[in-house]
Amino acid sequence: MQPSNGEGPRVRTAGPPANHTISDADRRASEPDSKAIATLIAQISLAGHAVHKATDGSYTVCRYGLSRYCGDIGDLQSFAKMVGVLV
Repeated sequence: MQPSNGEGPRVRTAGPPANHTISDADRRASEPDSKAIATLIAQISLAGHAVHKATDGSYTVCRYGLSRYCGDIGDLQSFAKMVGVLV
């Protein structure tokens, strides 16, 4: 049913919610490339380490009953260099 004023039906256009502060594009630009992260984790896994990602963005790498905490992707890259996965 259309309004009698001839404007047609009112449709809400897509847009950010009122409480939106950071755009999705800004969020994606600030996050490291997910494909690069997946590749790094795969390379570490192929070297025999188990990589566990926590909900806070940190990582735990395990092997032989030992573990190493990596606070972010930079720490994970440093670990990969240390064990010879990355050159």
